Amino acid sequence: MRQETKREVSSRSQDHEYFCGLFQAEEAKTAAVITVSDRSAAGQRVDESGPAAREMLKNAGYQVLETLVIPDEPEMLKKELIRLADERQVCLIVTSGGTGFSMRDQT
Repeated sequence: MRQETKREVSSRSQDHEYFCGLFQAEEAKTAAVITVSDRSAAGQRVDESGPAAREMLKNAGYQVLETLVIPDEPEMLKKELIRLADERQVCLIVTSGGTGFSMRDQT
């Protein structure tokens, strides 16, 4: 595994901080919320944690670009995290759920 040089780490960190508006007060900080729940994704239970997280983020000055409810599928969660980070370039991704003790609760 190749180790990054100090310069590469510093450059990537500066790019991320600039993109997320940490140095630009007039730019909105962006966020997304993912709730991981089989029952909520199937419509069997109302997701309350996602909307609560969205409201907290909005109150903290974030522009929430997406709020998702997905089943407890690790590959689906991985796909959404990558999409939000790489394609949407969201600064902060908050996840909620995966609190059960069944074999399906892997996230």
